[in-house]
Amino acid sequence: MTKQDWQYLWHIKIPHKITIFLWKCLHNGIPSASNLNIRFHQGIKCAFCDQDETVAHILFTCPRAIHFWFASSFGYRHAGGASSFVDIWKNFMSALSNLGTAADVELFCFHLWYLWKSRNILLFKHLTIPVSEVIALSTSACSEFQEVQKINECLEASGGAEVLGSPHPPISYPDHTIVLQYDAAVDKQKQLGVIAVVATNSQRQPIAKFSAIFRHIWDPGILELLALREAMNWASYNGWHSVSFEGDALQVSATINSGICTNVVWQNICEDIWHLQQAFDTSEFHYIPRRFNKDAHLFGCQCHRKPVGLPSKAEKHFLNADTLVLHTTATLPPPFIITIINIYLAKTISGCLCYTFLFI
Repeated sequence: MTKQDWQYLWHIKIPHKITIFLWKCLHNGIPSASNLNIRFHQGIKCAFCDQDETVAHILFTCPRAIHFWFASSFGYRHAGGASSFVDIWKNFMSALSNLGTAADVELFCFHLWYLWKSRNILLFKHLTIPVSEVIALSTSACSEFQEVQKINECLEASGGAEVLGSPHPPISYPDHTIVLQYDAAVDKQKQLGVIAVVATNSQRQPIAKFSAIFRHIWDPGILELLALREAMNWASYNGWHSVSFEGDALQVSATINSGICTNVVWQNICEDIWHLQQAFDTSEFHYIPRRFNKDAHLFGCQCHRKPVGLPSKAEKHFLNADTLVLHTTATLPPPFIITIINIYLAKTISGCLCYTFLFI
């Protein structure tokens, strides 16, 4: 690897964690079976086949990896020759520099990352993700990331501080679309999480909002998914048929848009979200940077500090009980309450033993 090769790597527009992963691969520094065997003497066989597991084997020469690359948009089949990861990487970069585009290079890097993740899912969760699903998930994540990059580039090119200071993302919607921004906040000390949803029309004029407190749930990813799911429940009840959901959790948006969930903990909530899509004529899921999600974020923080509509004594009682508290500016009749209770009881949200609904 020359200095120019390293500079090329660091200038590829991909998430930093993927850049670091590739840097480790090029230094033979990821925990393949061969590398781990040097220290722990635990065997060097591949999890997918009986061959020795090296970095190059995991990502290129394993029969599963060969299938992956041939089924991908690259249509690549490893024909022997170069056997080290560095050599194969350099050959790929040379070919993509001559024939491909920057987007192809980025997708290639995402594919390497998701191949590695699928191997780890097999080792640690004993789940085999089909090659087609790995390709779809990787492609979706790359497309989502590239979309965000384009938005950021447009913002930077359109005028600096004035544009960056805009409270709304540069996404336009038809007049009949309802936009719901969602967010989640975590308090590990109190062992609770807060979700918040703010609904506006396509002109970004506020319509309504609600928040909920979940006791004993403080995983950020789960709370972001719960925020999205409850936003969809709320939108469905209100009869909003054309909706767009905006959140600042990139992985949540990428997972929902891909239609594939490789996280076992997220699976049930993702299935709920995909099922709820049937309630709408059109539904979209967009990632937006945090600076454009301030309304939902601030509303969640407000309800976290002092839940809306609760006197201080009652607040202390609720925060020390196994309770889910729902705060909303919308008028919700008893049937909606029953629906919400059934949803939560059916999914058995951990730690929520009783449910209190407050209307403001």
